[in-house]
Amino acid sequence: MMRWFPMTMLMMLTLTAAWGCSRQSDRPDVTGEALRKLENRNQRLESDMQAAGAQLAILQQQLLDAETTKKQLQGEVSRLLQATRERDDARTQLADAAVQLKIRTSERDALQSQFENFRKALRTQLEQADVLLKPETRPAPAATTSAPSARQT
Repeated sequence: MMRWFPMTMLMMLTLTAAWGCSRQSDRPDVTGEALRKLENRNQRLESDMQAAGAQLAILQQQLLDAETTKKQLQGEVSRLLQATRERDDARTQLADAAVQLKIRTSERDALQSQFENFRKALRTQLEQADVLLKPETRPAPAATTSAPSARQT
């Protein structure tokens, strides 16, 4: 008795499956419409995929361009950093040169002042020596230069 029960259940399941399959073929409108919807959806997805592929190609090109620009800008930045270092070095050298110039100028001014003082002192001493070495100057007798013929008259 127990043997016929699983067989009956298997038979009922098979009949139900056959009935369900036969029932869907009775409605051709539903399957045709669903098929058209799926085809339309498939076409939309394919066009979206093509558009995405084109957009991907554009974005990849833009990425390559951006990487090229980035490399150029990095080179320019390194060049500008080097120029900045050189400028800073030049400013430092210029400041050092300005300090040296001030030192040399003050030394020159000091030496020039000493030289002027020496010249004045030397001139003063020379004048004193001239005064001491010159014979005393007496007023020279007034020499009258009158012609003898003028006296005779």
